[in-house]
Amino acid sequence: MKRRFPFDDFERLDTGDPTPAELLRARFLTASAFDAVSEPTPLINNVLFMDSTAWLIGKPKAGKSFVAMDMAACVATGVPWHGNPVKKGRVVYMVGEGQPSAVARKKAWEKRNLPIGDEIIFVPFPVQVVNGGDWSVFVEAVSYYEPVMVLLETQARITVGLEENSAKDMGILVARVDEMRVATGACVNTVHHQGRAEGNHMRGSTAMDGAADTVIAVSKDNEIITIENTMQRNAVEFDRFNLRLIPVDSSAIVAITTDDHGGQIDSPKMQAAIRLWWDCHDGRPVSYSRLVKDGIMTEGSASRWLNALVNRGLATREGLDRSPTYRLHCKPQ
Repeated sequence: MKRRFPFDDFERLDTGDPTPAELLRARFLTASAFDAVSEPTPLINNVLFMDSTAWLIGKPKAGKSFVAMDMAACVATGVPWHGNPVKKGRVVYMVGEGQPSAVARKKAWEKRNLPIGDEIIFVPFPVQVVNGGDWSVFVEAVSYYEPVMVLLETQARITVGLEENSAKDMGILVARVDEMRVATGACVNTVHHQGRAEGNHMRGSTAMDGAADTVIAVSKDNEIITIENTMQRNAVEFDRFNLRLIPVDSSAIVAITTDDHGGQIDSPKMQAAIRLWWDCHDGRPVSYSRLVKDGIMTEGSASRWLNALVNRGLATREGLDRSPTYRLHCKPQ
């Protein structure tokens, strides 16, 4: 005997229209159909993924905003994020606070890298998640741009009126962030403060931890900024690494740290050498001696530069220890 449910609509059954349960069942997947679901698509290789939710956290003045702008600009321009290839695409960046500082950070990044153009759409005001109607309009407006990343800075600015330590209230935030993810298919990356207690934990309810696909913690010691992946649902957590905060005009950028001999990998001289390397050998393996012979690096600097590039993930060392070859990961911009 067929089991009856309270929500069965027998009148619709008589007309041949599907019942709510039948409509829901149409969304179920068999095992073979489930196998066809696509695997996570990287946005920043090994770091962020499409169709995901991420939190970028850190204590006040830890450099979160510099890292957020750096991520956004790399994705928008297609520049690898510190050795990690990116999926180039448009970014929608809500700057809920400190808009003049954000302008300065953008200009600083462009001065040291390349023009962003209109590939980042800035939203210079916060939209409150507590108002579902306003948020749905915001989601529709953002979807128009078909972004690959949506940056929300900061969580506190879009959750006015909600209790940060309340699982119920933060559940509203999680639902709104997920609404944005579903509508856009983008990585929705929320900038948030870290708790005052020891450890890399988000401030407030653990509801965010449970909802996040990725959590990246940012900390700062003088000009050195440490990036640590404290949670990764879609891949193995990437290794902790350091960036250096470099002053540019009235702001600053984050860049690869100096090597042991004090030479900056992101210096114009080294960037020119990397571009020449790619022009001569693209992604093929090449020996130390060939790099020197081709004038790409000098005998005195090649060893330390190669070690620094490998340590920062920009190149890979291959082959035997006594005669290794080196391969660039991606075409420089």
